Amino acid sequence: MADPHSLGTIAQGLGIAVMHFLWQGALVGLLAWLLVSMVERNSSRTRYWICSAGMFVSVSLFAVTRVAATLKSPTAPIEAQSASMLTPPIPVEVITAAASEHSLEWLIGSVGLASAMVLLARLGLQWCYATSLRHLGSSPAPLPLRAEFETLVCTLGIAARTRLCVSTRVYGPVVVGWFAPIVLIPASAMASLTPDQLRAVLVHELAHIRRFDPLINALQAVAESLLFFHPAIWWLNRQIRTEREHCCASIAVDRTNAR
Repeated sequence: MADPHSLGTIAQGLGIAVMHFLWQGALVGLLAWLLVSMVERNSSRTRYWICSAGMFVSVSLFAVTRVAATLKSPTAPIEAQSASMLTPPIPVEVITAAASEHSLEWLIGSVGLASAMVLLARLGLQWCYATSLRHLGSSPAPLPLRAEFETLVCTLGIAARTRLCVSTRVYGPVVVGWFAPIVLIPASAMASLTPDQLRAVLVHELAHIRRFDPLINALQAVAESLLFFHPAIWWLNRQIRTEREHCCASIAVDRTNAR
């Protein structure tokens, strides 16, 4: 019986999961596409949750298939032949076909594992850079703007400890961090935006925090790195990001018009 913790067995199990997820992901993506196409264009929240559910189901299917491949505990045909002298000889064609299948699964799993590790390493570097933005090139926003920011935090019911800073290293508004997030505003925006426009930008970014988008986006990026090989995952991720921005834009419009 193969060692479930050996590198070869892990690669083979991943290969099996990848091969099965090719059709599993296609079905999930097709179902999500059909449901999204039935929802009205202005229902961004519904479309967002449909695609998020599709991503969750995709990751779950891949994980379950991977575990099931490990629990199969495959035994090599040649070992089965030598287990008992009473067992009839296994034809060479069967042994060759089984070996070829295992080799293909191992190859797919090895390439997939190496690629996923590279993508996860790149994701880690991006996270380190984003974390550095909290300290490098950033400074507290002017006091009047911070007072407006704190008022919006209370109005939106955000419990997380949130700060507003002006940054010289970002080209657009961005939220950095998950549990103690910082909203970074480009220094150029302070001079180019009107007070109402700046307030709408702040509401938009705070809407991301209220919806836990930074954390969800991080988990989404990990899933995208692991399931990078499937076009359905690309589409789901693109839809999630698009509908997420639409949801926050709707909140910003509602809050600024209600003022």
